[in-house]
Amino acid sequence: MRSLLLLVVLATASQAYMVPQNAPCSGSTVCLINCVLDSRCPVFNLAKPTFLAGTSCSRFFKCESGRACEMECPVGLHFNLAKEACDWPHQACCDPSIECRPDPCRPGSGCDTPIVPVPPVPQPPTYPQPPIPVPPCSGGSICLLNCVVDSRCPAFNPAKPILLPGRSCDRFYKCESGRACEMQCPSGTHFNQKEQTCDWPHQACCDPSIECRPDPCRPGSGCDSPGVPPVTPPPTYPTPPAPCSGGGICALNCPLDNRCPAFNGKKPLLLPGQSCDRYLKCESGRACPMNCPAGLHFNQREQICDWPFQACCDPRIECRPNPCPPGAFGCGQNNNNNYNNNYNNNWQQWG
Repeated sequence: MRSLLLLVVLATASQAYMVPQNAPCSGSTVCLINCVLDSRCPVFNLAKPTFLAGTSCSRFFKCESGRACEMECPVGLHFNLAKEACDWPHQACCDPSIECRPDPCRPGSGCDTPIVPVPPVPQPPTYPQPPIPVPPCSGGSICLLNCVVDSRCPAFNPAKPILLPGRSCDRFYKCESGRACEMQCPSGTHFNQKEQTCDWPHQACCDPSIECRPDPCRPGSGCDSPGVPPVTPPPTYPTPPAPCSGGGICALNCPLDNRCPAFNGKKPLLLPGQSCDRYLKCESGRACPMNCPAGLHFNQREQICDWPFQACCDPRIECRPNPCPPGAFGCGQNNNNNYNNNYNNNWQQWG
């Protein structure tokens, strides 16, 4: 009886410690119960999974956090270690009883016909949109938008304007303080570089398709006979204005100055001039000379024309920038009002 009880206990214990053999995983699903520690598997998963050869041609191991998880290829496929994928048996080259043909297009297989690649359809080239051309100036006006820096133009304008030939016969450039400003001749006329004016096309001699007759009354031309219309005199240009005074801006006297910003701010920028009674007003990257009213000097700190003793520009005049220091005799509220009125009046001359 005691022997029978011992046999029952042993049978029960053996059944409790038996671990059933799990079937391998199939497809791409990882079965953790089939994963065992393997030194060939990295502890941390890489961006590309690591695959190892399995116990048979249809099985393989997929590494998962330092463990090798056994998986099974679909029916009829073998694991291709070179490609790390399930493949046809003749391409996987795992079973020695199956002819190994890793290249499906070996010689004589019938698929060695060269495949002519289809050339890609060339895309039409894209070009940046050309900028919208600014219309050239006409007449005697200056369009600052059409003025570009040109080494042929002097920094300071001479008494007689300098004109240069333009991009076409009916256009020309007028030099303006180191810049070339594009202008257009009146309709029906061409720029005459020799005469420095707009002229008739046959006298300007710019268009090679038009006969050049610079002298309208050369011998035999027949222009001295009656009935020939008189030659229109070339246009004249206005006389440059006098230097600036007060709040007026003279564009002809405004040279380029790197201290002046290219775009005007809300408050004008003023710079000291060649003498105490002169200053420069910045205008679109140019410094325009200006004169203070008689008896006043430019105060750089206050950016106004001020009394000489407050402007502190002339070393021969005692500098008193604060007219009413604390405790000063005879400098009360009335003097302060006069000072403020002078400040406002000077500001309004260019504000």
